[in-house]
Amino acid sequence: MGNLTRIIGGVIAAGAVAAGASAFTAPGVEADSSLAGGVTGGGSISVTVNGLAIVKSARVVQPLLSPNEITGVSAEITAPNGSSTVAAGSTVLARVTGTGGTEGASKPVSDWITCTQILTGTNYSCVVGANKYYNALSKIEIAVVAANSQMPTS
Repeated sequence: MGNLTRIIGGVIAAGAVAAGASAFTAPGVEADSSLAGGVTGGGSISVTVNGLAIVKSARVVQPLLSPNEITGVSAEITAPNGSSTVAAGSTVLARVTGTGGTEGASKPVSDWITCTQILTGTNYSCVVGANKYYNALSKIEIAVVAANSQMPTS
């Protein structure tokens, strides 16, 4: 079966886990700004991005049969102009901070995850790892690394 997604926004304080999904129409997260919108899925989630992209939207990814497991993030990521895809040859990365699940105690901050572009558009899928998950996220970091540049180290 498919994945159940819950839409997340940036720096939002939300209480306990809420059911359903919501959408937002924010212009996106740019470097040093926050993504406006609601969090469905609970907790306080901060979304950040480096200066080579804008995050237009983001969702936590949860298996349909295990809705308490957050297995990754999917995001719409564009070039800084907000309308085109990131530069050719660039690598989109994500890093999450979370608690619970298989990763929360041993690895509360994940390694940088290489995201996969979905088709040829601006949507990317960033999976924590095979059989790995968190129960809650508090931070999502997105980085776009230009071709022939170094990957982030911190």
